[in-house]
Amino acid sequence: MTPSRSPLARGRRSAESSKLVRVPLVGSHLPTETAPEKEIRLMNPEPLQKWTDRIVIDEAILTGKPVIKRTRLAVAFIIDLLARGWSEAEILENYPGIAIEDIRACLAYASATQNKEKNVHQSP
Repeated sequence: MTPSRSPLARGRRSAESSKLVRVPLVGSHLPTETAPEKEIRLMNPEPLQKWTDRIVIDEAILTGKPVIKRTRLAVAFIIDLLARGWSEAEILENYPGIAIEDIRACLAYASATQNKEKNVHQSP
């Protein structure tokens, strides 16, 4: 019997989707061309998930707050858990009715709505 892969294992990126680059060390007082370098691995960014498949806004559910489809879990609640340091695994363990894709849809929704807002703190 083949062991099933966890939702977190499915979301991991493979080593083939990354590349090594050399960057100057941050805080080096030397000019960039002579500064010591560190080799880091850059991951190729994956496109944002289409959040509209997993996030709904319905006036009858939580007074119209965006929620994960078929739940009463608000997007803001999931974002707040992540901001408080909860891992994706902890959220999935405590809320078994959702999937890793739901958490990523919450992040995609937050990104999409944040990008539409105007920065009210800009100086004139």
